[in-house]
Amino acid sequence: MLKSYRNRTLKTRVVFGDASTNYNVEYLGKVDDDVLLCRESIEKVLSSFNRSQSLYFGHLVTPKVNRIVGHKWYVSEGEYPNATYPIYAIGPYYFMSKDLATYLGAERP
Repeated sequence: MLKSYRNRTLKTRVVFGDASTNYNVEYLGKVDDDVLLCRESIEKVLSSFNRSQSLYFGHLVTPKVNRIVGHKWYVSEGEYPNATYPIYAIGPYYFMSKDLATYLGAERP
């Protein structure tokens, strides 16, 4: 897989799909390599959620699509027709339940 900014979505899908299939875990997360995370605190937060429901948490945003031609993050209406992206987590970390990671990694047309 070619390493580029625009391949991050594909890379995320592959990693979470692989991890949800090959590891016996309830939750999966992504943490930047320059972040110090307190495992006990994360376990405490995760244990407070209802395990029968899907979980996706982090800093959630719904950003507008950049339509400024020539801008580094420009996306044409042909590439993505909506004015905003679906809600997603940004920042140094996010976590999700195994069912969401499995869905994220599933092959779809």
